[in-house]
Amino acid sequence: MVDSQPNTKSVIFPSSNASQEASVKLHCARGSIPSHNLKSTIVACSGTPFVFLYGGFDENDALDSNVYLLNTDTMEWECDNKMDGLYREGHSAVYLNDGNILVYGGLPFDDETSLPSAHSEASASRDMRKDHLMMIYNIFDKKWIGPPDFALTNAPSSRSRHACCLTPDGTKLFISGGLVKSTVLSDLYCYDLTSGTWTGPFEFEPRFDHTIIYHNDRIYCFGGLNGDMNHVKTVTFYSFKTKAKCEASISSLATTSFSSLSYDLFILENKRNPGVSLFVNLPTWNVEGGVNVASLDLKDFEAQVLFEQLDFSKFVGENERDAKFLWSCAFINHNGSLFLLGNKRKQCSHLFGGNLAPTGLENEAETTHGNEWIDEEQDSVLQSVKLNHVLEVELASFGVSNQSRYTVSSDFEKLFESHLFADFEITSLVDEDDKRNFENQIAYNTKSMPVHKAILSARWPHFYRMISSGMNETLENRVFIPEPFCRVNAMVYYLYVGKIKHDEHLAIYDYSALVVLANMYELSDFKSLVLSKLVSLFEQFRVWFEDKEDSISDLLRIWKDLSISNERLLLSKIIVFVKEKWGVITRSKSFMLLSKDDIVKLCQDSTDETTTQENNTQAGKSPSRLSLHSTETISPGTPGRRTNSPFVLDSPAAQHNIQYTGSIF
Repeated sequence: MVDSQPNTKSVIFPSSNASQEASVKLHCARGSIPSHNLKSTIVACSGTPFVFLYGGFDENDALDSNVYLLNTDTMEWECDNKMDGLYREGHSAVYLNDGNILVYGGLPFDDETSLPSAHSEASASRDMRKDHLMMIYNIFDKKWIGPPDFALTNAPSSRSRHACCLTPDGTKLFISGGLVKSTVLSDLYCYDLTSGTWTGPFEFEPRFDHTIIYHNDRIYCFGGLNGDMNHVKTVTFYSFKTKAKCEASISSLATTSFSSLSYDLFILENKRNPGVSLFVNLPTWNVEGGVNVASLDLKDFEAQVLFEQLDFSKFVGENERDAKFLWSCAFINHNGSLFLLGNKRKQCSHLFGGNLAPTGLENEAETTHGNEWIDEEQDSVLQSVKLNHVLEVELASFGVSNQSRYTVSSDFEKLFESHLFADFEITSLVDEDDKRNFENQIAYNTKSMPVHKAILSARWPHFYRMISSGMNETLENRVFIPEPFCRVNAMVYYLYVGKIKHDEHLAIYDYSALVVLANMYELSDFKSLVLSKLVSLFEQFRVWFEDKEDSISDLLRIWKDLSISNERLLLSKIIVFVKEKWGVITRSKSFMLLSKDDIVKLCQDSTDETTTQENNTQAGKSPSRLSLHSTETISPGTPGRRTNSPFVLDSPAAQHNIQYTGSIF
């Protein structure tokens, strides 16, 4: 079908109220702002805006007994100091439900010899004691409670610097390894939160200062130190079905600064997508450097370095472009957003001239003298890190999808392919040439796609508003989208099936164009999936790049689409590669065909001082990968009744209709 004149009366364009929120947001915290205590524990409370911070050593090298709660909606810190002397360091904590945080183990005193045993605690009274093996804090009631006797029967020995995790349904708690005195433990215990019983020990890994994650009937163990006090660069998992362990090397990740002792590594579980774990490496107080981010897909066991030496200051607004931030801890909330807590760096002058290594942090009041940052509220170089800045980052900006499973069954894919009972038609352009003709208002070819109005209305808010408005599209049951058919088809396929269709006709620049479409038509989940695909494709594109016109044209198209979409994190990665190929690009025909505005923008992006601070080692590197293939396992059954609290009888969130009948419940 050929149209001699462009038909513009039924074209979908974005609504006027469509907005693009920044993928990186910097917040200034308020309230009782805490310091970043050494060996403290931070836990995001799923389903609530609160983050729980507790324990560790403060700036005076003293244990801190206060509980700090951050409301990520208001960015306000609250301090609960009612329970004086309830110290912990080297402990673990998980969020159960109904506001309950379970704290396990750790050292309650400065002297390690004071560590209690589980046996001696079993006969303790139900009153709150300062040396309890396990205890619960309720973020709503602001109360601590100790364990009943049944919660300590067959419990593992008290320990510190161990690891813990929950199953996705919140019914089982796992405790792994840790230290007792100087002995490294290699056991693994399971606590059933529905029955209040311990099982184990299972022989696992001798490890401390590590992280464990439960996924698909397996416990994965990351990092930490082993019995020889060596940093472990392997991933080990234990299968509850086969009772077997398997170990895989991650030395490829260790070739980057992820292995540096000057960095603090946070291994984070994404509740929205448990199959992908995030590795966030933060520089310590005396190290000048950016943030490193990597991901590990537990489904196919592929690891990928996403960003190296990433400086977030260039993404947080004009006023903060020259600031240097020191990020101290990281967590992922229930919505799948990454948060970094920290403050700005400052430089102090040495008594005999020169500058000390960047350390300490400024609060609100500060003055500058020359190139030195001086904090009026701090009189010492070695000061604690005040957590009065909060950085919020959408994981989609890293190319990490928040969708763990597809939301539409395969039956809808068959319906999409067959067009059975279709009652609406989407018309698009055939290819790129037709799009150029459309934009130049000359003859172009179109192609139609039968669809189902009810499905698109349910899955696509923009389409629903258009149909509900009574416009021509409602009367004609037809709409025109001025994009190539392959892109429109990919977008509509997602609306039916909830995933990106593997299409050999889609080039890498088609995916960058789909990011623009996703923003235009308010499809945030679709954008997340496309970005994830685009990050992977760009790594391949960078490896196979040739200094020829086609490759240069594709690179410039990707840059332009991401600029329009304001995806500045991924764009920064593109710019690093553009600068590497700058000489070839500026001599290319594709560069000369850019508009004057685009050339100016590209030159600004490529010469911006803040952008040039991006670590040059990132350029030209392919992602580090490792693979491990194993048999599928089946998750064990869990009791139908769930309470999510081992102290159900005394929990502040206990149900009043639970009756005690001589057993635990």
